[in-house]
Amino acid sequence: MDLVPPGSLRPRAADVRCAVTEFGLTTAFMATVFGLVRWGIGTMAPDGPVADLRVRVVLVSALVGLVIVGFAVSPPGRFSGAHMNPAITLGLFASGSVPARRVLPYLVAQSGGSIAAAALTGLLWGPAVSGPGVRWAVVQPGAGWTGPSVAVAEAATLAVIVALMCWAPARRPAWPLAWLVGGLFGLQGAVLGSLTGGSANPARQLGPALFSGEAHLLAVYLIAPVAGGVLAGGVARLLRARPAPGHTRAADDRLIRAAGPAYWAGDRRRHLRAGQAALAAVPAPARGRDRGAGGRRGRDDGHPGPGSRTGRARGGEPGADDRHPVLPAGPGPDRHRRPGRSDHRLRRPPRFRPRPPRPHG
Repeated sequence: MDLVPPGSLRPRAADVRCAVTEFGLTTAFMATVFGLVRWGIGTMAPDGPVADLRVRVVLVSALVGLVIVGFAVSPPGRFSGAHMNPAITLGLFASGSVPARRVLPYLVAQSGGSIAAAALTGLLWGPAVSGPGVRWAVVQPGAGWTGPSVAVAEAATLAVIVALMCWAPARRPAWPLAWLVGGLFGLQGAVLGSLTGGSANPARQLGPALFSGEAHLLAVYLIAPVAGGVLAGGVARLLRARPAPGHTRAADDRLIRAAGPAYWAGDRRRHLRAGQAALAAVPAPARGRDRGAGGRRGRDDGHPGPGSRTGRARGGEPGADDRHPVLPAGPGPDRHRRPGRSDHRLRRPPRFRPRPPRPHG
């Protein structure tokens, strides 16, 4: 299965609208974070106690986590996904949850939002933004932390967060995903804020570094989170497409079509293309023997038969073999499909209502 199908890099009008929304969300989020850093940490004396600094970092990190939750559950956040982080966008793309055509517009929007937020804070604060306690809210590691140690911490943080975002949609945890992600970002800032800087976001460091001229470990803060997110997304994609043990190859192909990356991306055409590619890899005898209780035999010419899910797109009838034995009954990829002729077993029979007798005469 190709990571980037041919002809899928051209953004659509909906992708452009989502990117514009992502730019506004990133600008507002970064400006809020810079303000919290200035008023929460920048007002502290340079020679203040370390315990006071850690308490301030914990409070600011908790507020940042709540801000992430607020942006994620807002209407603009639900519209664009509220990534506000290039590492999350690339990690979800590696997992198959974000289509390729949205990656470049999102990266441009997030980078531009970081720069716009830094410029906006410079206009609002004036000379105070470059003071010794603020320094454009640029992130720097603590004493004793080198480039490799910061890179490992940043990559591991994004790997855990992206892995959670790939795991949550299939497991349906009790807590909403926005609260889980916001809590993890707040936790990593509280733990690593006074050690590595707790950036975990390339856009968090891009704008302040450009305006302050601070390039110390800039490449680490930009590349390490992306590497961790992409690694976690790639592993999640491989685990999601791994065949289920104890089932036939054709049944595993239906599992890939039902819960594969193309389905989570929400793209119907990618979903059908992935199903066709999966069935094309099955040997012809296996495809010929795959027959459902209510469907017809699949064709042996490399194309899915009318009894498969991809065959329905060609005008065939759905068969009972579309239901994988390990998939639970209930909402699934076909929950929005109108019932066909072979779905009479799933429909409730009409209630018989006898007509009243006609009067004689």
